[in-house]
Amino acid sequence: MSSSATPRSMTAGARNILRSNDSASLWNYTVAPGWSMKEAEILRKALMKFGVGNWSKIIESNCL
Repeated sequence: MSSSATPRSMTAGARNILRSNDSASLWNYTVAPGWSMKEAEILRKALMKFGVGNWSKIIESNCL
């Protein structure tokens, strides 16, 4: 394995494989500083389950 750290979703070659557990596009910024690591993980899983923008479904699920 090379010494440069690249996400698994950014593989070199003809195919880029984006896995739901390492989406760089959703997590290329810092979550609001008031969120704990546990809350950020719950939010990440809720976004994967319900989809980005489906805030009413996330709220109705009472996961946060």
